[in-house]
Amino acid sequence: MAKTLKFIIFFLLIILISTIVSAATGICILDQEIYTLGETGTLSCSCTINQEQNREGFIVWKNSNGDILQSTASNSGPCKTSFFGDSYTFTELTNFTGNVTFSLNADGTGTPSSWGGVDDINYDNFNYTIEDPFECIITEIFTPTHIDLGKEEIKYFKVIDGKTGNPLIGSVCRAVVFEASGSPLIVEPYGKDISNYRTGSGGHLGLKANFDHHAFELDTTYQYKLECGCVNTSEFLCLDAVTGENVGFKRCEVTALFTTTDDFRGQDSIYSLAVVLSLLGIMIMFGIIGYKNEEFSLSFVSYSLVAIEMMIMLGYIYGAYAGRNLDLLMKINFFSMLIIGFGVAMISFLFHSARASGLSEEKDNKWQDKEWDKKW
Repeated sequence: MAKTLKFIIFFLLIILISTIVSAATGICILDQEIYTLGETGTLSCSCTINQEQNREGFIVWKNSNGDILQSTASNSGPCKTSFFGDSYTFTELTNFTGNVTFSLNADGTGTPSSWGGVDDINYDNFNYTIEDPFECIITEIFTPTHIDLGKEEIKYFKVIDGKTGNPLIGSVCRAVVFEASGSPLIVEPYGKDISNYRTGSGGHLGLKANFDHHAFELDTTYQYKLECGCVNTSEFLCLDAVTGENVGFKRCEVTALFTTTDDFRGQDSIYSLAVVLSLLGIMIMFGIIGYKNEEFSLSFVSYSLVAIEMMIMLGYIYGAYAGRNLDLLMKINFFSMLIIGFGVAMISFLFHSARASGLSEEKDNKWQDKEWDKKW
């Protein structure tokens, strides 16, 4: 029995170690394998161990001849929880193959520190063709690189035919936001009639999403993937905006990275007004306790709490204006003041009851060399 138990523990330990080793990777991957003239490619990178974070390097786009298409300085940053990467728009007039690399040097050579492990993938290959009869192209994309949490953002774009370059009418589109772990956070449209999310005149469409999900973190980079397509059925036909002809089956996608910068979640005007009024109410309550109290120590504590609440209120107003989510601070402050206020009120009530019952007499003025003649 003991030998069997030891074997099981050893076997589980081997599995655990294997899992940790296999998971300890940095991965860079392109959003597509084949690109067409006018398309934008995006390399998205993430990692799983601390040593791969905050590593300096370059993201270098090259063709198979070794010519550098684009080289951009980069840093892996907090890549365990946040993407990093780069985008390139293809405008070349000849077909070619190539690769994009997260490299140590600007010419695409070398490996950034801690990214040279067996399981690390710091590059990806691609094919480029001038036209693709089965592809559509998402172009004229307006996507902010920085997004405020708690606010609505709209992604505008245009869908064109990958063969003729003409706008497509009726292409069905959706957008998905992913975090560095690969989990989706937003799917738009969700739970709605997808037929309403089709490109209109000129091949244009705008998808909107409210970035108020609690899973979003501040100062974090996420991946935004946009997918469009045409299905050759009577319900989902795509028409060439120039010729009016049915273009048949088409599919296209594009990926972009964005970073969350400010957090306005839970900071709508009514909520903010309610918070400010609540803080004013707390200040008034402690002010009344301090004014009515005959005890110097309790009055000092009450007026000090008024000053503290005033600073918190001013800080909240500034934070709301600057886009900082202070909900946690407000909750801590509320419960703290509830406990402290109850204690101060009870002590004040006891002293007031003692004076009202005639158990003691105050000979001097308030807060000035008080002496008490005890009745017992």
